[in-house]
Amino acid sequence: MARRSRVPELIAALDKDGVVRRRADLVSEFGKNAVDSATRDGAILAVLPSIYAHPLHRRSFMTRVGAALLWLAPDVVLSGSAACSMFGMDVHKLFPVTIVVNRRIRIRARYWLRLRRHEYVIPSTVRAGLRVASLPCALIQAWIDEGSRVGKGLILDAIRDDKTDAIELIDSFRYYPKISRRRELRGFLEHLKDGIDSYLEWVADQTVLNVPDLARLQRQKEFWIDGEHYFVDAYCDETKTAFEFDGKKYHNDDAARRRDIKRDRALATIGVQVIRFTFEEVTGSPEACRDTIRKTISARRPVAA
Repeated sequence: MARRSRVPELIAALDKDGVVRRRADLVSEFGKNAVDSATRDGAILAVLPSIYAHPLHRRSFMTRVGAALLWLAPDVVLSGSAACSMFGMDVHKLFPVTIVVNRRIRIRARYWLRLRRHEYVIPSTVRAGLRVASLPCALIQAWIDEGSRVGKGLILDAIRDDKTDAIELIDSFRYYPKISRRRELRGFLEHLKDGIDSYLEWVADQTVLNVPDLARLQRQKEFWIDGEHYFVDAYCDETKTAFEFDGKKYHNDDAARRRDIKRDRALATIGVQVIRFTFEEVTGSPEACRDTIRKTISARRPVAA
């Protein structure tokens, strides 16, 4: 009787996104003949040396990350933007993925794989079966890998969604004795500790409100009105004027607009006027924004009797 081929079973075992296996393990389970035959026919492919996947899934994010972690094991974690995506964050790009190791290792470069060596073992967790850096560490790595603009955006998103906070990020500096643009990152996080929670608010603080007369405006002013809790970005108590800096990402959906309208209406009941500035105005014409703020405050200032 002819011996039944194990190739179909082998192919089926790998036919799922993210499933990768070492050649040695496949040989042990299905036999060398089946592995050689499937490889020769292109039914299974090496994603990395001796790490195999189904050809339909070999270029996917989960498959490549799984292959990299398996190939470089032990003591490796996914970090950077790719790791941020494992916490449900929208990221600028997934590739190249950053893998962090705490030992010296040499590999041939892959266009989709970036290797970082660390002196310290960074905290990690398991997400979807993959060993992933803690979110604060992943965010710091994204800052290092992608630059401050992308890094700031990711950090603001994470804090806005209550996934982490500035204190946790600053505390994670101990795992990164060498951070590119460290002073800039630390200053950015210090501002976030004070309640600046969107990129546009940060830009406004640095480019619009960074003059002596406007620096006196209260930041993240808190109001309780009819049992509801509200905040405004900047507030002039003398003239009861609030200034809002509306980033596209956080104010352009219908639910956000409804919240803004409800808040503006509530503030109006206690005599507070809300002035809003768009993303384009704050980033493109900070001087014009300053001029508008000054004119508004002047016009609303009480006239002496």
